[in-house]
Amino acid sequence: MPILSNTLFVSAFSGEIDLLLKSGKFPHLIEGGIGNINCLLGTNEYLSNHPEIKEILFIGSAGSYPWSEVQPGSFVASRTFYSLEISSALGLSKQIEITKEPFSFPNSLSSRISEIAAKRTFSFFEKKTTNAPSTLTLHEMKTPPEAVWSNLDVENLELYGLAALALRKKISLEAVLAVTNSVGKEGSVDWQKNWREMSNTLQTFLLDVF
Repeated sequence: MPILSNTLFVSAFSGEIDLLLKSGKFPHLIEGGIGNINCLLGTNEYLSNHPEIKEILFIGSAGSYPWSEVQPGSFVASRTFYSLEISSALGLSKQIEITKEPFSFPNSLSSRISEIAAKRTFSFFEKKTTNAPSTLTLHEMKTPPEAVWSNLDVENLELYGLAALALRKKISLEAVLAVTNSVGKEGSVDWQKNWREMSNTLQTFLLDVF
């Protein structure tokens, strides 16, 4: 029970944790909110009332970048988080310089997660890098628009805000993500088609892990 009693499980919206909620196994399980700012604020409010929390596990979905080995239909674990905006890479805006360096966290729950994932038939990738911009990337890309983008594997909208909060609180953060689509103009359409089934698979997997 110590892992569950000291770990906060967070998702952007309740549909991604509905099976976990029904299980009654998780004492700290919340819907943080969609987007970096909403998820940061929602999670911070919970942490302020629960000083016993030592780590956060984010449960959600992501799109994969074309140059990544990660493909839609797979699952990833991530502990390194950027916030790079495509508008800046295209010269349409100026990127805040502090986001050029990622937020990274040491191993926390990975060994237990990967051990059980190895027994499953789905593709599971460890140690992948997540980009969490403030808006969805709709630009079609075949190659990285800037050199730093070659480090990125998947895109999610909540994890940079959570990473900033976790560092401020001196707690650990890890994400487990269902890769529902490729990043691009059809990403949202494909997400709508795939997120429910993949969320069920991911949640069932986590019920076995914990």
